[in-house]
Amino acid sequence: MKKIRFIPYGYSVRDGHTVIDHNEAEIIQEIFKEYITGASLKDIAEDLPQRKIPYTEKADAWDKARVSRIIENAKYLGDGEYDPIIDEATFERASACKAARQNSSDEKELAGISTLRNRVHCEACGSTMMRK
Repeated sequence: MKKIRFIPYGYSVRDGHTVIDHNEAEIIQEIFKEYITGASLKDIAEDLPQRKIPYTEKADAWDKARVSRIIENAKYLGDGEYDPIIDEATFERASACKAARQNSSDEKELAGISTLRNRVHCEACGSTMMRK
């Protein structure tokens, strides 16, 4: 059966109905597990093609954005059209990890900027660096 990627990875259409693709659903569960246990989006995106796991029949490519969209996609919890692939606790843990990682990188960036701000001065007027 030809894969249609307008539906989320982990699902396929059979007899006009959206159903779980069990092979892809296992990959979805692995992605969530790996992310929760500390793997980065990049690590996961690099690992999947190395394991010969295609995104579609014609595309083996995975990237951070695709993995991120999977982690953010609440359809994996199930709704009227989609059966659940992951439970709510797993989804919430992944969301919390994502938020914590984003806050952590924001804090690191701010710390780096403040370090520079105190050391870099305008040659003409002597004022400290301003971020725009």
